Amino acid sequence: MGCFITGCIGALLGRLGVFLLWFFGWFGRADIKFVWLIVGFLFAPMTLICVGCVNIYFGGHWGLWQIIALVFCLMSDLGSSKGATSKRKRQ
Repeated sequence: MGCFITGCIGALLGRLGVFLLWFFGWFGRADIKFVWLIVGFLFAPMTLICVGCVNIYFGGHWGLWQIIALVFCLMSDLGSSKGATSKRKRQ
């Protein structure tokens, strides 16, 4: 039961962060369109926050470290469910 609760909190934390940042107007300063907010909220919340950080703190300039951060965010958003699927197939 503890693992389930921890997994649910981890899955919702990115979406909660996106909601709070949207509520306080942070994404308006990052110049991210509403459509991308919806898509990012549903599918890749950590990636959306990473893109917002690059737009605000680095002026939209994508250097090596920003791309590395984006790859890690994409891996955390999209790669978490694949392990459970492949584990079920092996059993």
